[in-house]
Amino acid sequence: EIEWLEPLPSLTRDQEVIFTLLDDIFTWTFLVELLWNMAGHLWWPFWLDGWNVFDFVVVALGVISVIFPQVPLMNDIRLLRVFRAVRLFRKLKSLRIIFNSLIASLVPVINSVLILIIVTSMYAVIAVELYGDTSSLFFDFQNAMFSMYQVATGDSWAMGVARPLFYNDRDEDGVTEFDSWVMAFFTSYTIVSILLLNVVVAVLLDNFTKQINLENDKEKEASVTNNVDHHCRVLDSL
Repeated sequence: EIEWLEPLPSLTRDQEVIFTLLDDIFTWTFLVELLWNMAGHLWWPFWLDGWNVFDFVVVALGVISVIFPQVPLMNDIRLLRVFRAVRLFRKLKSLRIIFNSLIASLVPVINSVLILIIVTSMYAVIAVELYGDTSSLFFDFQNAMFSMYQVATGDSWAMGVARPLFYNDRDEDGVTEFDSWVMAFFTSYTIVSILLLNVVVAVLLDNFTKQINLENDKEKEASVTNNVDHHCRVLDSL
């Protein structure tokens, strides 16, 4: 009954033995695969491939954790082996195209995000000056940045952020008046943020298209090379 109430019940002795055995089997299987890969690519061709280096690091950490299980934090380091699943990006064409597109888009996307951050900071500073005394959402720069981020994501920005500011302006008699500048301020920022976010999407789509063309060119080149090798072997036999 106590074990049933535990969020993560402890393993029984038999379960621990089974999982330990499976862990060792997979670790040594990965090592054999790595050694086979190194033997097939000899020295420099193996190390010039980033995927092979990544595989070597992950397998080496797994083997060290099996040989020296008492080393501090070694069990945590063994968890890095789950990143071997990333190798699927290399084996499957569709995943490889997406992964390479994301990698190629890092710098352009970061630049686009930096522009969005700069624009958001400008609007946040203006919002603090205009609405800092009337709304807790724009009390200081940090709150204003988060509020403008909420506007950019479209998370209840009209009802939760903009509309409460429409009637915060008072005239000389103390009567609240409709502040039309609130609508202009938040609408302009919404339009700008949508445009900049679409720039990020455009960059991703552009690199995705380039990667598809690159993969097709590689397949054509490999096909031509195989055909040339085949014809050369035929001629050599003659």
